[in-house]
Amino acid sequence: MLRFTRRHPFVGSYLKPFWPSFAWIGAVLMAQIVLSVLAPLPTKFILNDLLKAAPETLHQVVIAGIGFGVMDATRAILLLTGLTLLIAGLLVATSLAELLGTSGIVFRSRELLRRDLLGRIFTRQQSYLDSKKKVDLLGRFSGDVENTEILVVNGWPSLVRDVPILFVMIAMMFTVNVRLTLLFIVCLPLAVGGAYFFTNRNRRAARLVRRKTVHFEEETYELMNAMGIVKSLRGEERIQEKLLSRIEELTALSKQERNASAGLATTLDSSAAVIKAAFILFGGLSIFRGEIGWGDLFQILAYVEIFSRHVNNITKFLSKYPKCMASVERLEELHRELELFPENSGPETLHHAGVQVSPKPLEFERVSFGYGKGPSLLEDFSHSFGLHRVVAVVGQSGIGKSSFSRLLNRLSDPTGGNILLNGVNVRNFPVRELRRAVRVISQESFLFAGTVRENLQLGAAAAKTDSELAQALARVNAWGFVQALPEGLDTLIGEAGLQLSGGQAKRIHLARAFLDEESSVLLFDEPTTGLDTHSAEAVMASIRALKNEKALVFWITHRMQEIAFADEVLFFSPEAKPVIGPAAELLAANPRFRALAVQKNVNGASNNDDEFFLPASTNLVGFVKNWPGL
Repeated sequence: MLRFTRRHPFVGSYLKPFWPSFAWIGAVLMAQIVLSVLAPLPTKFILNDLLKAAPETLHQVVIAGIGFGVMDATRAILLLTGLTLLIAGLLVATSLAELLGTSGIVFRSRELLRRDLLGRIFTRQQSYLDSKKKVDLLGRFSGDVENTEILVVNGWPSLVRDVPILFVMIAMMFTVNVRLTLLFIVCLPLAVGGAYFFTNRNRRAARLVRRKTVHFEEETYELMNAMGIVKSLRGEERIQEKLLSRIEELTALSKQERNASAGLATTLDSSAAVIKAAFILFGGLSIFRGEIGWGDLFQILAYVEIFSRHVNNITKFLSKYPKCMASVERLEELHRELELFPENSGPETLHHAGVQVSPKPLEFERVSFGYGKGPSLLEDFSHSFGLHRVVAVVGQSGIGKSSFSRLLNRLSDPTGGNILLNGVNVRNFPVRELRRAVRVISQESFLFAGTVRENLQLGAAAAKTDSELAQALARVNAWGFVQALPEGLDTLIGEAGLQLSGGQAKRIHLARAFLDEESSVLLFDEPTTGLDTHSAEAVMASIRALKNEKALVFWITHRMQEIAFADEVLFFSPEAKPVIGPAAELLAANPRFRALAVQKNVNGASNNDDEFFLPASTNLVGFVKNWPGL
């Protein structure tokens, strides 16, 4: 166990605190060895010393080796039977103590390991989490952690009890009869060789099954999440055939693993049967020759049975060991990866009120950013955003708008330059403090299985009253439909909000932003996607009104008509650095922005409302002249 903790320090660190429990369980296991040695002795004495006595002397029998002296045979048999039951009871008690002790270690260490992994995952860089398959992380967090119990439940007993007891049983057999013990040793290679062969086959099959199972889970998870798209493309049959082929492959590998396990069990059982038959044959001949008694044969057969039982325990552990160590290695690998991608937090305290009164709440100083070896999405960008401004972020898809939002709350860090919040580099703030001040409301509507009230309270600093919740819902045109729900705010909305329509879920998701009293900078990512016209207008008007409550409000949009609500437009273009200014000035002076605005007029109208820019009949010059505020 010490060697294991040195070679696998991460998983081993969760077993080290339980060394006192391991020591106590070790003492229990050693007691089981002693009790196993003693278990057949009372019966041996009955067979050797009582039953072979002449009938006329049965009332006075000397029980050799026990020290009871001369007593009535019936009393002696009762006494030895009671001793047998006592030993059996102690074996049951020690087995129960072993079970409770190992279970306690397993449950507690598993809880500590999962707590730590959960904390580490939540505090890693978002770029790392985006690069990992979620099913893989889930598998390590659940299945791999579960498999570590094999070390405690099977590994520790095998090391402390099962291996030593094999040598103890052979030594005790030598004390009974040397020739029969040598016969047993000669027969051992038959069982050991077969066990070794099938254990290796089982190990290889288990590794393949684990690898293929992970791949199957990943594919199934991805396809289940996209089931609506699959059906709309009429691809059910093709996808089903693909998954069925994976199932057939898994079934074939599972059969190999099961066959190897069955071969191992059959080898051990048949070997034990052959050895017992040989002992009965040669032991019976030895009895007729007067070399041993019936009690001696019983004792040897009992020790052979105990030997076989503990060999079974060892082979079970060896068959599970590859799966266990594969899980341990995956957890160690995850630990090493997580250590490389921490969210670096600074020591400074973020004063939210100070951010709101600063004349320059947010500044970009020569900021550059890109993903890996891909092209730069930002290059040497500098700008100071003024206080109480509403800024629309526009540009073609994949040009860097969402990356801009990730930079604001440090889901990603710039590859060059600095971002200042209230004049302080955002890297100097604790990440959680920064995200209290800079909040991004994502395009995806994240709702969990719970009530409307519980979903609205997510992320709120304190519990909100019904009145406050109603006001927030009203600002996104959602209070009406929430009131109409069977239980109002306390209505259960199902997993991922499945009891709601897409637009309803979106509005509840957006309403959270209007309950946020701590943030000074807000960014909405496509806030009106999936909303009807009336709800979209209500949401945009509410976002516009936030400029009086917040230092800065951004929103990313593809709808050109929405920029009428903005004080400034931050325009991302693939051919040049981002530019910022009033929408009318950009339309008049920036040809790329103007080309984007009239793109749909040239290419034809689109039925996708999320990509709607300007109606085909729009007169661009009149649009600029009549722009609000000009």
